[in-house]
Amino acid sequence: MSSAIVPPTFDHSNVDFLKVGPRRAHMKAYFLHFGLWNEERVKACREYSEEQTCLMAYKDNYTQINQVTFEFIVDYFVWYNLLKVGNALDQGHDWPWPIDAAPDKTDVTIDGASECYREWRRRKATARLDQIIATGRILNLNVLHRYRHYIPPDTLVECLFGGVSTQFPHHRIKDLDITELQRYVVGLVEGAFPSRAKFYTTDDILLRTKFKIIRT
Repeated sequence: MSSAIVPPTFDHSNVDFLKVGPRRAHMKAYFLHFGLWNEERVKACREYSEEQTCLMAYKDNYTQINQVTFEFIVDYFVWYNLLKVGNALDQGHDWPWPIDAAPDKTDVTIDGASECYREWRRRKATARLDQIIATGRILNLNVLHRYRHYIPPDTLVECLFGGVSTQFPHHRIKDLDITELQRYVVGLVEGAFPSRAKFYTTDDILLRTKFKIIRT
């Protein structure tokens, strides 16, 4: 492999590194120079890096993440994965830009949220929800609310309260926040089972009511 000395044409400080296009063009030229660039390898590294970035954001409980920062972190992982695959770690090719220069992960007001992470969360939630439906798992209110955007259209939500039950279409709760959902459930239980519900406070109703998603 070539010497680790960086030639003048690879002055990292002249790159508009927070922009995807200039950054990735610079990365390609840099790794081509050292014989470490292979399109198929880069594609595999990028897919792996996107997965790792999504997992990192998910473990940190981010529901969304800044688009610019997400892609910046992905490229950081791509950089080191290419070095690892090319047996070029610890040879003077460290990531050249400060990580803390990227925007706040939680700020999506200017750059928007990462579509890659949003789609990853959707796939993950959909797969988990399919398993929940298939196994007939009983859910509490908070879990139902967490999955409300991912409930399939060919389903009903069964509301279970003290040995009796009623059903409602999933779309009724799709756009409700947790407070609105609580009010909806209390109203549903009180309307469907007035003789039972009258013995319980609102908090008791919410605590005792469980849910099951069923295919129609």
